[in-house]
Amino acid sequence: ELELVDGKLRLISKSSNTAMIHAAMQVTSEELKTTDNKTLEYDLDLDGKPDRLTCSYWERWGAVSCSLNFSKYGEQMISGGCNRIGILPTMTNKMHDLVCDRSDILSWDREKLQYAGQTISY
Repeated sequence: ELELVDGKLRLISKSSNTAMIHAAMQVTSEELKTTDNKTLEYDLDLDGKPDRLTCSYWERWGAVSCSLNFSKYGEQMISGGCNRIGILPTMTNKMHDLVCDRSDILSWDREKLQYAGQTISY
């Protein structure tokens, strides 16, 4: 909030948006600081078999680093310096989307057979 005082703008208050996109399952760097790793099982590719997201704490950056093992596509790494990685109920190209931090969505790239990021601003 700003107010006009003697022809000049003065800051009265400031707020920030701390909302997060809702995730069906998630892992955060805060919880990984106290555990060795965390594994989430979820059928990301809708083939009826659980896929495995195994995450650990990346101490150098204070972030989450994950290995994603698909029943169909093998293994790939997901580590973009995210403090939170979650599995979303939304889908792109018949694969569940992932969320990095509060609102960065990782969508499935069918041609590259990997997750690719897109930033959503709120």
